[in-house]
Amino acid sequence: VEDIPVSCGIIDVVISNCVINLVPNKKKAFEEIYRVLKPSGFFSVSDVVMSKEVSDKIRSQVDLYAGCVAGAIPKDDYLSIIKNAGFDYEIKKEKEIELKKENLLKLLSEEDVDEFIKNDIHIYSITVIG
Repeated sequence: VEDIPVSCGIIDVVISNCVINLVPNKKKAFEEIYRVLKPSGFFSVSDVVMSKEVSDKIRSQVDLYAGCVAGAIPKDDYLSIIKNAGFDYEIKKEKEIELKKENLLKLLSEEDVDEFIKNDIHIYSITVIG
């Protein structure tokens, strides 16, 4: 998605479900989506975002990455990337994902879980169209 192998302006619709947050260069991904869409085209992306940045230690946890949490970035940053790529967008759906402490302890150390809770980090599933 960072280098879509098609010509400019030929795609009608781009749909993504919890993929962009796993892409290292989200800016490049949305620039590519903008490049390949027809002027009348649109995207619909559902993804996981955070209320704020998390530590590299938490971000490096493989189970959280596979669960689309470790690749998530702050919602405001995510939406800025979309806007800066050239899109007008609308958030169609937003839902907080509740991670209970006992579930986090299955993936993280007690110290990491305490940091997560202390920093009041919230995780959201959002659907954005543009």
